[in-house]
Amino acid sequence: MRILRYKTIAALAFAVFLTEACNKPPAYKKSGGGGGQTDDSNPGTIIPATDNGGEAFALACKDNVVKGLRSIRKLSNIEISNTVADVFGLSTGLDTSEFAEDIQKSAGGFDTAMTQANFVDERRLSGYIRFAASVSAKVDIAKLFPCSAQGSACFKTILPTLGALAWRRPLTAEELTNLTSLGAQLIADGSKADEAARALVEALIVSRGFLYRTELGVKNSAGDYDLTDWEAASALSYLVLRRPPDETLRALAAKGSLKDPATIKAQAERLLATANAKSAWAEFADMWLVSTAVESHETKVTEFTAAAKTAMAKESRDFFVDTLFDPKTGTYENLLTADYTIAGADLEWLYSAEPASGKITFKEDQRRGLLG
Repeated sequence: MRILRYKTIAALAFAVFLTEACNKPPAYKKSGGGGGQTDDSNPGTIIPATDNGGEAFALACKDNVVKGLRSIRKLSNIEISNTVADVFGLSTGLDTSEFAEDIQKSAGGFDTAMTQANFVDERRLSGYIRFAASVSAKVDIAKLFPCSAQGSACFKTILPTLGALAWRRPLTAEELTNLTSLGAQLIADGSKADEAARALVEALIVSRGFLYRTELGVKNSAGDYDLTDWEAASALSYLVLRRPPDETLRALAAKGSLKDPATIKAQAERLLATANAKSAWAEFADMWLVSTAVESHETKVTEFTAAAKTAMAKESRDFFVDTLFDPKTGTYENLLTADYTIAGADLEWLYSAEPASGKITFKEDQRRGLLG
């Protein structure tokens, strides 16, 4: 069996992902139930006709080469919180209770799925507005706008940088003018400078530039579309870390260096080695394996307590992450055939074995790996 390490696979898979997109509404084959339609005004995108929890479509572009969809993707609730933390320096005290769920938890699926349930409707937008207001009230406005006493002049100085961080790309001249004009108008209407600055924070958050990331690209000589460097930076960072691009990725995007597959691979591996990678892939494991579904399962088995259910959900997640990031055991083979699992005392009754250093070794007649 050919053994391939997950880190290499993740990097190479993303290098392949950053290819061209279809340049016209594609013919597509449905791989599940439900249906969809293409949007002629935005070639290559698919608008799901039903809310089906993340149904996939296989595209047949010209020459039967499967290429990515040109799309506009809404950030998930977790990605929004992570972006606020990285951009505005506010990682605690975020009130996300007003957020509508990304997906129906009972159905399972990924919270970034391009389904109708994840579109911004009136209910979801009202939650974002309240969230933005709570963020603007808590941020250190003097740190974000140290020159706020200067009013409009300060906004023109700060917004190009702050706006580019929030929207993960440089602002256009029109966008910058609109934002600075908003701040100036608020001051003219009687708002204090710091109040106007807080309103600008809200405006940055409740905007399509913040809530969405694009994978539209620019047309190449073959008539297809390549992601821009800024789109590639966001796609890579949100894929690996579920967070906005860091300083290194932004610098590479600014230099136009994210079209090279070798550079993308190197950056994917760098991001996988950062502190936030494990938590991001633990979230992926929860969604992929629907591991938390066990917490709502009912049974008459005495040992199947609430603590045991939580431990089972954690077991699947921890085993996946341990396999992914361990340089010795991080292989496909180990994921499916490992003779141990990552579990604690709450699951000792299930495996009839005592955990040693967080691991339980399977007996000969027990199932192995991810299905163990």
